[in-house]
Amino acid sequence: MMKSSAQNTHAGFGDRFIAFANKVSDVSGLVAAYLLVPLVVVFLIEIVSRNVFNHPTTWASGTCFLIGGCAAVLGFGYAMKSGAMVRIDALSSKLPEKAHCILDLILYAVLFLPLTIGGAYECIKNAVVSVSKLETLSTGSWNAPIWPTKIVMSISLIILTLQGLAEIIQLVQRLRAAKREGVSNDSQRTYDRSHYGHPAVGVHFLRLLSVCRARRRGDPIGSRLLGSRRVPDRIFQHFQILQGL
Repeated sequence: MMKSSAQNTHAGFGDRFIAFANKVSDVSGLVAAYLLVPLVVVFLIEIVSRNVFNHPTTWASGTCFLIGGCAAVLGFGYAMKSGAMVRIDALSSKLPEKAHCILDLILYAVLFLPLTIGGAYECIKNAVVSVSKLETLSTGSWNAPIWPTKIVMSISLIILTLQGLAEIIQLVQRLRAAKREGVSNDSQRTYDRSHYGHPAVGVHFLRLLSVCRARRRGDPIGSRLLGSRRVPDRIFQHFQILQGL
């Protein structure tokens, strides 16, 4: 009982964490989508100023760089959550479900988590330094502030790490489900062997014999018993063979 309650507690925490990470990724993706609106507006202003009035702006390039960079990194978590990231699964797609989950877990542990955690750590350090200096872009005629973009990059990598942990929890849940399904199938095979290879099979034959006799007499009770699946199909087939001899 205690083990079952502990498993339910872990499962509840895992489900809550997955829901939290998915919600954060959804919000991050929504912010990234809305950032595309000012990005398009800045592009249009630059196009009209350059081609219609022959007077290009000095701030459009840096602004597009900042807004586009923030929109791109904020979409990382949402892309992973929705399965939009590129996956090379030419070989892994042919593996069984359990082997596929194990391979994904290994790749997450060996490649994904070290890169995202290390990247988030470095981005946070750079963001702290950038904020302390109020760093600006070193290119372009407009010294656009770059420190907000570095803060957004740090937050985005943290969100991506959270979403990766949620994906790992989902993989573990799929493995447990596959294991329970395997145990259930083994139990069913054991049940079949115990019924088809047990001395109690003779009892089924006697029951089937009495039911068939009642059916020959036109007894409706016997007909209902014969159709009630109380006798295994395999034993019924054997009895039909014996009747034909």
